[in-house]
Amino acid sequence: MRARYVGTACIAAALFGFGAWQRDRLPGWLKPVQATSVPEPQPPPEPPPGPVRIVAVGDLMLGTNVKAVIRKHGARHPFRKYRKLLEGADIAFGNLETPLSDRGAPTPGKSKESLRNHTNFIFRAPPACAAGLAWAGFDIVSLANNHAMDFGPEALRDTLESLEEAGIAVIGGGANLDRAYAPHFLERNGQRIALLGISDILPAFSEAGKERPGIAPARGKEFEARMPDAIAAARKEADQVIVSVHWGKERFTGATPKQRKLGRRLIDWGADLVIGHHTHCMGPVERYGGGLIHYSLGNFVSYTGSRANVEAWEVVLRPGEEPEQASHVYRWDGKYLNARREDTPGLKTASARR
Repeated sequence: MRARYVGTACIAAALFGFGAWQRDRLPGWLKPVQATSVPEPQPPPEPPPGPVRIVAVGDLMLGTNVKAVIRKHGARHPFRKYRKLLEGADIAFGNLETPLSDRGAPTPGKSKESLRNHTNFIFRAPPACAAGLAWAGFDIVSLANNHAMDFGPEALRDTLESLEEAGIAVIGGGANLDRAYAPHFLERNGQRIALLGISDILPAFSEAGKERPGIAPARGKEFEARMPDAIAAARKEADQVIVSVHWGKERFTGATPKQRKLGRRLIDWGADLVIGHHTHCMGPVERYGGGLIHYSLGNFVSYTGSRANVEAWEVVLRPGEEPEQASHVYRWDGKYLNARREDTPGLKTASARR
């Protein structure tokens, strides 16, 4: 019996070997197809970072007679002619110089006499204005200015909440000093952009404290201790750093020595772009140390009714390159913000470098 099994095994082995020999002699088109492993599909490569187009505007003053217009026509009304420009930007920025609240008490930092004499002003607008700003296309606003605290901490909290609900980011103001100085990061076209806001115009009771709501100061002990480190930290996490500054002398179309010193320090500390406002008129633009400084963007929406000083500044940020001012600015022509195909007047290049 054992011999029979052995014999059968030998015959099977011989047949198998003969079959393998015959298979090797077959033409290629008759040979069986060998199973091959299919590589798993790989995700497409990440596209390289692209340019980021910034459109920055100056003061958004939504109080007094602008507030009356908003109550009559709605929160979108002041921006109806600007929406196309703002929506088309990768980042649209403005200086919100009005608390958005129906609550709070007038700040004691501005005396009744100064308000009567019109040497000081206080503003407040409905919280619904946040939705109007979002509809217009604003991505981020600065609260670091001399009106953010016009109606105290309560109104500031309402402003922060209204903007958050509308999807608009905030810099320059917050529940405490840490929050006021904190950068906000936006991701656009493969780049990470950091924005910070500070104010050199500081009415009494407006500065944030360790446990006090308010705005980020652009001078003083806290500024000197915090701002260089804040920019340096943002620089490590971002491709571009932008600083918004409320500063200067009202109605002055130039730049004061104090402004030039501060603006250049911000670039030296690591900022790529400095955006100024407060003077209610358009100021000069300076290229310094590889960065750009616009000393004042003037008004954008204002209770004064004047359109002569309305401007929107367009800047393109490309990876690893200096900020590029667009070959046109947008100026009010009596009806719309129209582009003028010319460099912004006053662009100067400082000899100093980082």
